[in-house]
Amino acid sequence: MGKLRDALAHRLPSQRFNAMFGTTALSGYSLKVLGPDGRYTSLSTAGLTARVESGDNLGTFISPARVALGGVLLGPVGLVLGAVARKNNTRIGLLIFDGDNLVAVDEGSAKHLAKAERMARLINESSAEASTAA
Repeated sequence: MGKLRDALAHRLPSQRFNAMFGTTALSGYSLKVLGPDGRYTSLSTAGLTARVESGDNLGTFISPARVALGGVLLGPVGLVLGAVARKNNTRIGLLIFDGDNLVAVDEGSAKHLAKAERMARLINESSAEASTAA
C-alpha cells in the first residue's frame, strides 16, 4: 500500500527525477546517455554531478561533431581545426561528471538554457538521493 500511496502522491524517484535534454534522459536514479557509437548507455546517478556551460566555456571540451565535420570538409587538417574551433554563445552544453571524469556532454541551443539547468539540477538531486539510499 505504501508504494501505491507514494505513486499517487508523485513521490517515487521516477516521478520526481524525470527530465530530458537533447539525447540525455533521466528517470529516477538512472541516466541514459547517447554514446559515440550511437547506442544508449544507462548510468546510475549515484556519484554524478552535472552543470551547464555556455558555448564560450565549452571550448575546453572537444565536440565529436565539430571534429567529424572538420575532417569531412578539410581532411586531416580539418580534424585539428574542428577540434580547436571556438564555440559561439548561441550554444550551451550539459556536462556530466563522475568525480573528475567527464562522462557525457550534451549540447543544445542557448534558448533551452532553462531546460538544461533544470536537467542539471535534477541530476544533482537524484545523485545525492541515490548516494544516500545505497
